[in-house]
Amino acid sequence: MSLSERFDAYAGTFVSGTDAELDRNIELKRAHSFRVTSLADRLAAAEGFRPDLQQTVHFAAMLHDCARFEQFRRFRTFRDADSFNHGLTGAELAGKLGFLDGLAPEQRRAATDAIAFHNARTIPDQLEGDSLICVNAVRDADKLDIIALLIDYHLKHLDDPAVTLGLSTARRLSAPVLNAALNGATPNYGDLKTIYDFAAARIAWFSDLNFSWSRRRYLERRFDKTIFDLLDGVPDSDRLRESFYNAAAPWRQNDTTKDF
Repeated sequence: MSLSERFDAYAGTFVSGTDAELDRNIELKRAHSFRVTSLADRLAAAEGFRPDLQQTVHFAAMLHDCARFEQFRRFRTFRDADSFNHGLTGAELAGKLGFLDGLAPEQRRAATDAIAFHNARTIPDQLEGDSLICVNAVRDADKLDIIALLIDYHLKHLDDPAVTLGLSTARRLSAPVLNAALNGATPNYGDLKTIYDFAAARIAWFSDLNFSWSRRRYLERRFDKTIFDLLDGVPDSDRLRESFYNAAAPWRQNDTTKDF
């Protein structure tokens, strides 16, 4: 049985058939895991990773959220602060369930590190070699799928308080968010005060991508255009736009659909 079949079967054990909320969220994370794996596979191939490293990235991407199913069943949330660290728990679970048994020892180490730290705000300094490459690849693939979901759903339903998470609809960018984004840093979640801060944070994710393929993918999907359309007319958004396109210039040289 392939890893994808084993993973799918494992996710299926959490489907109740009677609890619609539980089943919907289990499917959400199952589908997300397969999309992230597809993105990670494409990234690894495009960046010319060795065959064994491509395999390691594939395993880590498929399993990066394996603890999410238990997390939601037990706590009815995907908020780590209200439950457990799904990266660290997932790394332990992947080993316990034997998902990594088909890998060589050094591959298991790298995949385990990638699962453990894919959701960390900063990557531990001690990570190096294949572990560092693997975690960066999974982080990129994860971000690319998340931002697509955010744009496809959240940014189209900003009139829904459940979607805006209590953020203000005031047309402004908070100073800490703007400063972080202008400096190529990801804003702290606690600094987000408005829905426009939320959008600016997704622009800032571009600078947090680790591979050329990932940045090209971000631009090809036109994430920037959708977000800047939303930010149009918001004070200081022109500064953010100029800063972004200056930073993105190396990846846009062959882009014939430039909007700036």
